[in-house]
Amino acid sequence: MATAGYDPRAAQDLWELMSAVEADNAAKGETTMENRFAMLRTHPTSDERHQALEKDMENALGKWKEHMKLYWAGVKAKEAKEKLEQEEAKTQVKGEVLGEGVAVT
Repeated sequence: MATAGYDPRAAQDLWELMSAVEADNAAKGETTMENRFAMLRTHPTSDERHQALEKDMENALGKWKEHMKLYWAGVKAKEAKEKLEQEEAKTQVKGEVLGEGVAVT
C-alpha cells in the first residue's frame, strides 16, 4: 500500500470505521458465519488489520516517504523533459518558418 503511493495513516481511519460498522452489525445481531467462527474466515477482521497496521506504521511510513521522494523526482524529471522537448519544437518551427523567409515573433 505504501509503495503504491497511499498514505498508510489514512488506512488507519478506514479500518477503524470498518471495525465500527462490524461492531454495529454485531450489536444488531447481523453477524455472518465467518464472524462467528474464526476458522471460516478468509480475511482478517477489521480490528486485526487496524492493529497490524498500527504495529507496522513506522515501517509503512518510511516506505511511503521513500516512494513519494522517488515519485516527485520522476515527476520533476518528466516536466523538465517535456519543457526541453517543447523548446526544441519551438526552435525547430522557428527555423523552418525563418528558412522560408517569414519572420516569427
